Amino acid sequence: MKNIDAYKSIIESLKLQQLVTGIPVEPTIVNASLLNDENCRVILKDYKAIIVPGGYGDGELEGKISALRYAFSHNIPCLGIELGFQAMCIEAIRSCSFVGFHEEFEPGHNIPDYVIKEKDVRLGSKSINIRTESRLYNVYKTNKINRICNYKYEFNNSFKDLAEGALLNLTASYDEDGTLMACEYKNHIFYMGVQYRPELSSTLDHPEQLFVELIKATDMKEGM
Repeated sequence: MKNIDAYKSIIESLKLQQLVTGIPVEPTIVNASLLNDENCRVILKDYKAIIVPGGYGDGELEGKISALRYAFSHNIPCLGIELGFQAMCIEAIRSCSFVGFHEEFEPGHNIPDYVIKEKDVRLGSKSINIRTESRLYNVYKTNKINRICNYKYEFNNSFKDLAEGALLNLTASYDEDGTLMACEYKNHIFYMGVQYRPELSSTLDHPEQLFVELIKATDMKEGM
């Protein structure tokens, strides 16, 4: 698997959550390009939580979507980051509309519009508004956060109605222009996606709360 070092910050953030929860974790990396709807039930069956992060190469998107389907159908705590968040949006809308899904991975298809479109690169700390009526608000206990962004593909707000029609809750937006920054499903132990990079805000003094709540959900599921 290429670019394994790119996920080091996520692995370290998962370890830092132990300072809050007291729950040790042993993260491992699965090559998304090897996953499909059939083999996920074998490859992922022993995982207590799943993080679907950013990706490298067009072979990974469908594998990430398969991992998300598996996590959703088996009520496994799941966090999507960047491309993982985008895959959550695509999977929700795919079930109810025939459109182009990701401009990076489906170029030149003469498709009128994409769920995920190329935009100007967003870099650095950005102000994000969070809906009060959301689980994301319960994670942060505030309506506004600042988190680091590093991406050039983002959700096309033209598809908000379709996403909500698929029961995907749209929970946060970029302060400047309202671009979607987070989503979740209510009827799941923990299924949340964010466009920003939560791992880049995690410190010894303040472990990123999303990772804390993900592992808490894992512990809660085991206690059911």
